[in-house]
Amino acid sequence: MTDVGQRGFAYLVVLAAVCVLSIGTLAATDLWLATSRRQRLEQLEWVGSQYAQAIGSYVESAPGQSKVYPPGIQELLEDRRFATPRRHLRDAYPNPTTRDGRWEIVFGSDLRVHGVRAVVPWLPEQPARQWTYQRPSSAL
Repeated sequence: MTDVGQRGFAYLVVLAAVCVLSIGTLAATDLWLATSRRQRLEQLEWVGSQYAQAIGSYVESAPGQSKVYPPGIQELLEDRRFATPRRHLRDAYPNPTTRDGRWEIVFGSDLRVHGVRAVVPWLPEQPARQWTYQRPSSAL
């Protein structure tokens, strides 16, 4: 026979183990979420700078004195102003911080693409991050 004071002891041990595992999983989830967000921000910075460099390459490689910005992102992927098309951007990289991957396009007063902008959803209090190409003042 079992002692009356021993009934349910194993159940309490299992319940305590489940509680400890749940707390550990919660802590690991928070760490994973913070790491994931940090990596996506790093990727956002890299991709944004790739767009700015590609726009700069497009503008500066224009033949002659008229340096114009691209009319759209597609022109960065395949620049047909030359006998052989040039690729200023390898791929139309998606925005890593949004589900749909879309960027806000920054247009200049000439209605051409001057850069890209992104709002980070989990940092709504911060202003949008923006990557644009500015021609050097000596080149104007």
